[in-house]
Amino acid sequence: PENSPRSWRSSRDVSGAMVDADPIGTRYNDTYPLSPPEHTVNGIRYRIAVIADLDTNSRSKKDNTWFSYLKRGHVLVSESGDSVSVEWDPNTVALESHLSEKGRGMELSELVAFNGHLYSVDDRTGVVYRIEG
Repeated sequence: PENSPRSWRSSRDVSGAMVDADPIGTRYNDTYPLSPPEHTVNGIRYRIAVIADLDTNSRSKKDNTWFSYLKRGHVLVSESGDSVSVEWDPNTVALESHLSEKGRGMELSELVAFNGHLYSVDDRTGVVYRIEG
């Protein structure tokens, strides 16, 4: 097999001999964006999401619980490219965790698409969350 830049594993063993680079389906999924753009009569519509970093306000009233908000929507870029509009979904998703560091947690400030999934890192605890749904 050829050496693939999208393989998680080396295509050579320790002796330098070629090996099957993907024997169990471990290839990297470079899908981006995660949802394909939608062509409409008004322009191109892209699926978007934002995450809230609430810092010290992320502590819930529930015991040992911290939260962040995820908001999804669409951005529409006109055919001419001179106009952009944002349309938010009606629901905001509350993401919760019981992990904290010195009484703080779920301080999520960035969304990252990686290997076909959406992730966010808690910049207080260092925990990487995979966001699904």
